Amino acid sequence: MSRPIERMLNIVLLGDDSVGKTSLIYRYINEENSGKCETWNGTDLFTKEVILNDSLVSLKIWEWGHEEFINTSTASSRRIDCCIFVFDVTSRKSFESLNSWREKFFFAANENNSNEFPVAVVGTKIDLENERKVSKQEAQDWCKSFSIPYFECSSKDDINVQQVFEAMTAKLVDTHKL
Repeated sequence: MSRPIERMLNIVLLGDDSVGKTSLIYRYINEENSGKCETWNGTDLFTKEVILNDSLVSLKIWEWGHEEFINTSTASSRRIDCCIFVFDVTSRKSFESLNSWREKFFFAANENNSNEFPVAVVGTKIDLENERKVSKQEAQDWCKSFSIPYFECSSKDDINVQQVFEAMTAKLVDTHKL
């Protein structure tokens, strides 16, 4: 007998093109490396069911690839429960874009209390350490200024991918009192 879904939670991943959003999601959902992913010029949806506190929860993981997809109608109609901002540690530009992504998301989501809304930042591609352009300390300092948790991961080498989603799901469980 299958268990009924008791709650659906929406998570969105935002960041510049080619930072590894699709690879991150694919690794989490399928527990394998997706290989080379093509940049998607739109919105994509992935789902995963997890058990939280004896309840079946359906995670809807949205990937928004471009800033034009962050507008009031898109953000509020999806009723996003959590946002994960993603940048590539080998791309200074993608790190510098975090301010813009953060501002536009909270504006579009009409979320006035950004300090309490569940968000995280993920620095991807740590398997390319010799190409790193953004230090871990610099990213941690930026996140600390907004009280945002920071994770570094590699989808290719499966480093910390599960931890990102587990931590944010735990935060959602606490927020929604599941």
